[in-house]
Amino acid sequence: MGIYELENMKKVLFSLFLIGFSSCALAKWTAINESKSYFYDPSTFSSQGKYAKVWGIINYEDPVPNGYPKSKKFLLESDCLEEQVKTLMFIFTADQMGKGEVMAESNQPYSSWRKFQPNSIEAALFNISCRSKISNESANTTSESASDNEETLDEDEEIVGEIAGETAEEKAAN
Repeated sequence: MGIYELENMKKVLFSLFLIGFSSCALAKWTAINESKSYFYDPSTFSSQGKYAKVWGIINYEDPVPNGYPKSKKFLLESDCLEEQVKTLMFIFTADQMGKGEVMAESNQPYSSWRKFQPNSIEAALFNISCRSKISNESANTTSESASDNEETLDEDEEIVGEIAGETAEEKAAN
């Protein structure tokens, strides 16, 4: 490949990168756990094979010292079979919800595959994206009876509770 082709490829890749980040600016963030300031954008969900991707955001609580970011937007890839994740891109911003001055960013994966910590945003995004992937695949390949649908709704409520940090016992007590 010549220098001209490489330069054009770089321009195209950079343009795609900017489009991806600008679409995050228009994102409709959905709360995963508002008390922990965890959000995700369901419109960014994608999957291929055993992998699923989705954009997430963490707001850092005030008071944050001057010069420190108040939020982090990131693209998380999940390996649904191996139950591991890696961050593909990130942006740290001066204001919450990914707004304000960009303080740091990368379009390069900055982590290798890793196990996620329980009750972390990575665990919540893994559950959401891999659950969505499985739901989409099963909707395309099978039809469920009414009793199967009731079981699925029960499982969904359990997962939502786990994402929110509420155990089945706590939910039953409420």
